[in-house]
Amino acid sequence: MRRPDGPRLISPRRSRAINFTLPPTDTATRIADALDAMTAAAARGEVALDEAEPLSTLLQGELRAMETAELERRLEAPEAALEGEEGG
Repeated sequence: MRRPDGPRLISPRRSRAINFTLPPTDTATRIADALDAMTAAAARGEVALDEAEPLSTLLQGELRAMETAELERRLEAPEAALEGEEGG
């Protein structure tokens, strides 16, 4: 960030890769397991909190997307059945 008339006030954020093996995240249960594993790694000091937080945010977003897709599938099933009844 810069002031319009002066020097940089805050240095640019530099990210780095973290050494953390992420468990599979193909189901909601596995995402919860991955979040638990990451929390445990942070508690042991293997991953810094400022490193774990963005990954946690990504996993939570993946979980929300998965939940939304499941809800969409559940809503579409009755609609498809109704369309089949009306057309048949």
